[in-house]
Amino acid sequence: MQKFLIAIVVFLIIYSFSNAQTGCVRTALPTRIYTSLISGTSYRSTTFTDASAGCQYALTANTCSVSGFTGTAFKGQVGVVNCPLDNDIWEITVLLGGIGCLVIRKNALK
Repeated sequence: MQKFLIAIVVFLIIYSFSNAQTGCVRTALPTRIYTSLISGTSYRSTTFTDASAGCQYALTANTCSVSGFTGTAFKGQVGVVNCPLDNDIWEITVLLGGIGCLVIRKNALK
């Protein structure tokens, strides 16, 4: 039971740190968001996050620049779009929880 509680606490900690990234998105490379601010509206080109499948940018009208690159860039935030898997997460949780209970019960009987 203690391992189960530790697993839940670890899951909640990881879940609390999963949030959207805010930064500068270049129109030439819209799958990358630059997150390290130099000053004002200028961002470093070495610190970035690549968007994975299911991510979507919410761009603002505010422009920004990325060091070493020319062209248009906008301040934006990466958010996660609901995927079909997101709609079924409770079913996956119940299934994995049931399997976990069976494994724990089987090991407790030995």
